[in-house]
Amino acid sequence: MNLSAKLRKIEIVISIMLVISLVLSSTIYATTEASKRSEAEKAGNKASELYQKVGEAEAKIKAIQDDINNKQAEINTTKENIEKTKVDIEKQNELLNDRLSVMYKTGSLGLIEVILSSNNVNELLTNISIVQRILTNDKKVLKDLKNKRKDLETLEENLSKQEEELKKSQGEVQNIRDEYKANADEYKRQQQELIDEANRLAAETAKAQAEAEKKLAEQGSAGGSSGGYLWPLPVNGVITSGYGYRSDPFLGTRSYHNGIDIAAPLGTPIRSVADGYVTLSSWYGGYGNCVIISIGGGKSTLYGHMNSRACSAGQYVSKGQVVGYLGTTGRSTGPHLHFTLFQNGVDINPYSLY
Repeated sequence: MNLSAKLRKIEIVISIMLVISLVLSSTIYATTEASKRSEAEKAGNKASELYQKVGEAEAKIKAIQDDINNKQAEINTTKENIEKTKVDIEKQNELLNDRLSVMYKTGSLGLIEVILSSNNVNELLTNISIVQRILTNDKKVLKDLKNKRKDLETLEENLSKQEEELKKSQGEVQNIRDEYKANADEYKRQQQELIDEANRLAAETAKAQAEAEKKLAEQGSAGGSSGGYLWPLPVNGVITSGYGYRSDPFLGTRSYHNGIDIAAPLGTPIRSVADGYVTLSSWYGGYGNCVIISIGGGKSTLYGHMNSRACSAGQYVSKGQVVGYLGTTGRSTGPHLHFTLFQNGVDINPYSLY
């Protein structure tokens, strides 16, 4: 497989991979601030990888250009040699023609002059031999020059073909470089878009949290209600995934889990662990049907993957009140409650409540 075919194959594979990557990255964005920032980081890393490949492609383009320049220099040298050989051929032709003109122009006169100028038979034979050797050598030199010219013209043709092949390869590498650049720019744009969206969500969350904290303070319920915090389900359930790093159930890779997963029967009531105000009740990206409740003291609780919700944003809920029902919506492998505890917007171990 020649260089051009290899480059084309690489270009096709890269195009397919980048298109798939871009499609996937545009469809899995979650709607949480943390997920937005995580996706922004991934997009930034992908952009960096692609910009690095842009640099590698540019280095390859430069290397090919150097080869093209070298080939062009060889072609120029070959053309100069061809022109020089043409001049030598013309001179040799003139020399041979002059000799032939002198020796053969009058037919046998040349031989008669050689005979007459010879003092004896040996000298005659010697003179004839010298003339023949001169003519033979002239013909040989002329033939060698013509062969040299032919070889140089063949070399020039081959060098020109090589130069065209290099230019073609350079163009293909340039196309790959441009594709890398375009996709890197797109990832960079997505990164900034995700950062902006994360900042917007953070501001909205902070505002909702502050308003809920104010209402709780005015109501005298800040700090988790009397008697401590409730377990979010009326049953213990089974902890299928703890807080912290784990093996992602979808990808199998090591990933961070910002809460705990509690498996229980589908439709099990989900309770607010304390008095508070609902700051979110909607579909929330990978969390599916989700409720977030501010419970005072800078704390918020998140209940994800609900089958259905039983409260609205801005609503006051009391400790133990049903806020939804256990399900498997969003990015879920089966019926369970994803329970997260935030302290001033940062997730902490939910078990710190108990």
